[in-house]
Amino acid sequence: MTLSLRRRKTRDITPVHVYGAIMPVLDVRIAQIEALGSVHVTIDPHFMPEECGWCDSERPAITSVRVYGNPASDDVTHPLEMEEVCLDCALGEPAAPGRGERIGAVRQALIERADTDHDIRVEVCE
Repeated sequence: MTLSLRRRKTRDITPVHVYGAIMPVLDVRIAQIEALGSVHVTIDPHFMPEECGWCDSERPAITSVRVYGNPASDDVTHPLEMEEVCLDCALGEPAAPGRGERIGAVRQALIERADTDHDIRVEVCE
């Protein structure tokens, strides 16, 4: 889904409630994820959010993004294959003070992908 800059400027960007969490409106969330690079974002109308396992326990959030990785077969670390995370954990925000940039699930999938000619598949909840 490609959004024009004009549409984003004229669109209401007031945060919305999604399963009890306050988030940007859907097209803004999609644009934020697409801005990270080679990703294909779709909407999953059946996505059922739950507690994000990537979040700091002091800042719990609900999942709203599903990221599908395609790691290289020789990756000996813990590659991302499929993760459901909150929007902040998908984007890698916020970074911890003094620790540099936070990678986030989407960037991790992009870094680890075996086939760099294909986009990473990402699904978001409505």
